Amino acid sequence: MITCLFGSSRYNGNSKIIVDYLLDETNHQIINLFDKNIEKVKDHRHLDDTSLNLHHDDYSSVLKSVIDADTIIFSTPLYWYSMSASLKLFIDRWTES
Repeated sequence: MITCLFGSSRYNGNSKIIVDYLLDETNHQIINLFDKNIEKVKDHRHLDDTSLNLHHDDYSSVLKSVIDADTIIFSTPLYWYSMSASLKLFIDRWTES
């Protein structure tokens, strides 16, 4: 299964056109990160109880799809030479401890 992390706020913009062309006739899923509720990183390295779940969002379900994927595609427009905020936020959460 191919999982595409789609980070654009434009549902039919250039990033979506390219992804649709690339994934045509493949077994895939597109996860629109702009529509997901992914909270900002919360640094809890200095809390006494690090087992606390400080987030109540869609991050875990999206991450499970990424882990289960055979191939991952990152699709994002470039804003000032960087990825979109929705994709950056998801990637930033990878490092949360």
